Amino acid sequence: MDLLPNIDGPKLGPFSLISQSTVVEFIDYVGAGTDAVVWKVSIDSRLYALKMFNPSMYDEPEDVNKEESLYKQQNDPFYSECRAYGRLKETNNEKLAVKCYGYVIFNNVEEQTCLTKSKTSLKGSHSSTGHFDPLLLREEDDPRPIRALVKDLIEGVPSFTRSQVIGMIADVKKIHKIGICLGGDIRKDAYVGGKLVDFSRSQTVPHEYLDGIHRRRDNLNATTDVETFDDMIDEWNENHPEQYIWRRLAVNSDYVGKLRGARRIWDGSIDHLWDTKFNPADYDWKSIKRKKSMRNTCRINKKGERRKVGT
Repeated sequence: MDLLPNIDGPKLGPFSLISQSTVVEFIDYVGAGTDAVVWKVSIDSRLYALKMFNPSMYDEPEDVNKEESLYKQQNDPFYSECRAYGRLKETNNEKLAVKCYGYVIFNNVEEQTCLTKSKTSLKGSHSSTGHFDPLLLREEDDPRPIRALVKDLIEGVPSFTRSQVIGMIADVKKIHKIGICLGGDIRKDAYVGGKLVDFSRSQTVPHEYLDGIHRRRDNLNATTDVETFDDMIDEWNENHPEQYIWRRLAVNSDYVGKLRGARRIWDGSIDHLWDTKFNPADYDWKSIKRKKSMRNTCRINKKGERRKVGT
């Protein structure tokens, strides 16, 4: 299976431990949203979280023109996660999120095989949630595959705790620095144990809305991440007044405004200050491509000198 998506930028590889003979046992429903449903599964006796994306949102990129194909592969929830996890992997930053082991694509036959081998009945298991279940609601003659991601299963822990917030702030800053914008989709449900688990609305450089033809000068996408993160903290404080969290991802405007020289460099908006430090659009994604090319064509001799392969 190929690395996905088939466009410029980071890509994610397939989950290597699954084949036609693999037994995927669906054990329990974990949660769901507009884009996907998550199941606790056992694959070859090991537990994972299987995030299965809504097939109704999928169109073959080849079925549309080139421009529309690029848009779909940059913004489709499944591909968005593939690109974000691909960037985390290629920059050695996988610890910034719950680990993803790769993607799985089930066609109709493979899907039915999994259900046949599974000891758990899926019917009616979460009908009260009102969310779709691709294994229950998809028509039998629907040719579209079910695309999924295999991730670490983390159970028995809250979304985050007060002591984890400083680390969460640092993680978002690092994620921005490597060219990933979370699309303003930061919320409590996007975290497990203080680590991000949902990148379905993310945008990863190269992306037409970050460094491409539709780039915004005000860096709205990244600053929306800041605002939604702090909204999440505000919600925590309302529900946990005895564990109030003072730290925020945004700057303290009252404090910055009093700093010497601040008026010369800061116009009073969060956009201006955030752009100067953590704009995902400024990430040089082509540097990763150049480094890979050098690794493939060069080697280091005993003196520590770089030599082209074959010389």
